[in-house]
Order: sequence, then structure tokens, then C-alpha cells
Amino acid sequence: MTKKAVLFQAIGEAVIPLLGFFFWEWSLYFILLFFFIDLIVTEFFLYLKGRKIVQYQNNQEQNTNFRKFGIISLVLMVGVIISSHFGIFFIERGIVFKEEIVAFLVYEELDLPIAQGYIIFPLVILGNYTQYHTFFIKQRKELFYRVEHIYKIRIRALFLAISGAILSIFIAVIFQFEEAIYLILLLAVKFFVDLKFR
Repeated sequence: MTKKAVLFQAIGEAVIPLLGFFFWEWSLYFILLFFFIDLIVTEFFLYLKGRKIVQYQNNQEQNTNFRKFGIISLVLMVGVIISSHFGIFFIERGIVFKEEIVAFLVYEELDLPIAQGYIIFPLVILGNYTQYHTFFIKQRKELFYRVEHIYKIRIRALFLAISGAILSIFIAVIFQFEEAIYLILLLAVKFFVDLKFR
């Protein structure tokens, strides 16, 4: 992706949660669920990129790196989700995650009479597939990219996300700020990650 495209996408991904929080009464956890879906789908397409590189370059080093970095990335992604849940537990005292997830899946926005659970997954998958096809497959990056390159970028981003989640836990335990403060911190970290590690 070009730098301008990355910037516009990062801005869009920050503006929508802000609108949702301040105008449509989305909770912080509601917004995080959007990010978790994107996190999981992005991990899947990263796996496809790595597999494509291994298939075309067909050497033992890339195959070993694919397995090693793939496992590290997957473990860190799960770590982001788990640490974020701990953070939310201290920020939104008394939250019942199962109820919030169901409410997220059956939520209907504005006048659209379809639960967003039926819309959000295909849209996130389509967006990631479009990026994968346009900026990886069509440009034949599997011929010259190395597995460790694509995974190291992802791993740095996931480490930063886990650090942000752990920081939010400490802040929530000690200070108990309003949800809006945590949202702004979350979006600032995500915006930085989107610009530097995409």
C-alpha cells in the first residue's frame, strides 16, 4: 500500500470508533470486538502470504521460519486478545463478556434490519482479501519477500498492542479514568501501529 492509502485507512479506522462511541453509544469493549475480528482475519491472511512465499521459494530456511514465526505471531495475537480482556475487566467493572459478545453480534445499526454479525465478518474478510490480492498476489511479492520480513513487522505490532493492554490494566487499577480516555489511548496506539507496521 502507498503511504497515502495507509494514512487514509488509519484515519478511517480511528474516526468510525470515535463516532460510534460518542454518537451511537458503543462501549469500549464493543469497539475492541471490531478490532479483534480484524486481528484474527489479518492473521489468517498473513498465514496465506507466508505459505505462498514458502511454496514459490521452496527452501528449508523459509519453511522453518514460516513455522517458527507463524507460531510466535499466533501466540502473540491470542495474548493481545487475552490481555485486552483483562484490561476491560478492570475498566468496565461487572462486565459479562458472553452477553456483550451476543449483543455485538445481534446489534442492528440505524435503519438496517440485519444484525451486524452477518455483515461485519464478510466485510472484514473482503477488505483483507482485497489488500492481499492487490498488494501481494498481483505484485508477485511471494517471489522476493521473505517470511521473516512479513512476520517481524506483525510481531512488533503485536508486542506493542500487548504492552498497551498491560498499561491499560495498571492505569485502570490505579486511576479509574473514564472510558473515553481509554478509547483515545487505544486509538492512538492503533493509529501508530497502522502507520508504522502495515
